[in-house]
Amino acid sequence: MQIITASAAPDAHILDSYRNSGATLPDCICELIDNSFDAGAIKVEISMSSDQITVRDNGKGTPHIEDMVKLGGHRASSTTSVGKYGVGGKGTAISIGERYQVRSVFNGIARFVDIKWKNLANNGWQFEIEADNTKESCGTMVSILEPVISSVLPKPTTDRISRDFQPALTSGRSVTINGKKVVPVIFPKFKELHTAEGEDVFDECLLKYKVEFGEMLESYKGEPFLISYGHRIMFDTSEPCGELSPTSRFRARVMLSGKGWGLLKHKDGLRECESTRWLYEQLNQDCFEVMKRLHDAGENVEMKEAEHILESIIADIHGQARRPGKPEQPTDKTGNKRPRKVKEAEVTGGFGLVKQRRERMAESRGVNIRRDEVLPEDSLGKIQSNKTHITMILNKNHPAVIGAKPDAILTLALSLYAAHLISDPDRQLRLPGLDEEKPNFGQIYGAMLISRQKMQAKK
Repeated sequence: MQIITASAAPDAHILDSYRNSGATLPDCICELIDNSFDAGAIKVEISMSSDQITVRDNGKGTPHIEDMVKLGGHRASSTTSVGKYGVGGKGTAISIGERYQVRSVFNGIARFVDIKWKNLANNGWQFEIEADNTKESCGTMVSILEPVISSVLPKPTTDRISRDFQPALTSGRSVTINGKKVVPVIFPKFKELHTAEGEDVFDECLLKYKVEFGEMLESYKGEPFLISYGHRIMFDTSEPCGELSPTSRFRARVMLSGKGWGLLKHKDGLRECESTRWLYEQLNQDCFEVMKRLHDAGENVEMKEAEHILESIIADIHGQARRPGKPEQPTDKTGNKRPRKVKEAEVTGGFGLVKQRRERMAESRGVNIRRDEVLPEDSLGKIQSNKTHITMILNKNHPAVIGAKPDAILTLALSLYAAHLISDPDRQLRLPGLDEEKPNFGQIYGAMLISRQKMQAKK
């Protein structure tokens, strides 16, 4: 039997793989901040110039400085809350610079590494570590030199740090960039605040969560559930909403603790697994009543807006001006008010729609949309009307209506109204650009869509 010794050291081409990974300077900065907070740092100082980027912290340092160079090297500690994969900081450092320096002080010993990635790869991934006694406090300094990309930090990066590390920055930790302190983002305040918490064991790990939720004083952009773990916000999501549509005034801040959560590689999400499903189910149960109340209130407002738009569209295609209430009383050439005159009009169509002969009417008709059971069951809905009001009843059991948002409900109401117009044998409707007084469904529906687009353009 012949035994051959082989090497598992990566090929130098692995450097190209990292450089083609799409990592950016902001990614690298955030990874290094993340590593510093993992090491228990209270203060992180970042200095940047055209040829060097340095991140210095006052964490506990490490006696295993080689793990800060080895790809895949990672050593967990009691302070580690998020960092787990041992590639992030080094991987992004490879992506943005040719040279890499690390100096870490631990228990009175300062260890230092200075490498060039290409030289390291060509030398079989062997490198030297300098060690000296020191009276300095514990901490670590990482420098990236000879950058291969611009070392000018984009302005949004500060906003990203302010948001992503908000839990750390509001608990006494700090980050400065070229001497300027990063201020944590301020989230909208709660109008009402509720709290809930829970825990369970998965794969012999005790996982805990705490959630603060409720109605906000002002609306905001973004998903409703903000998930944080340790010192950073990982991601936001609407998954725990279940079948409810999220509203702009509901917000939930979820704080995870315990080892064993299924983090994605870049720590910006939770992978699909049993613990994640359990978390989302628990959050849905905890927040359901508040979410449902705000969901219904928001939908009612949106439905009123949809009714308002529909009323304007109907008035527009019938040549009427939507002018709620009485119009301003006319005046003569001298400015004196003249008696109001209402010109002759005729009622046409099965819905009592008013078609004017010589002058637009002063008021348009009210429109109401509601969902209810309608027979036959496969019917989209029906219309009830009188001279002052139109009620559109959409079949709540119809597949197109079930779960439809107000904007989709408006589209369905338009098609329902067009269908009812063409079903009326006595209808008389002259649309712009058409000579016939009895247009077909497509012509009527198209005219209403054009009217809707004009309204949206005015907004």
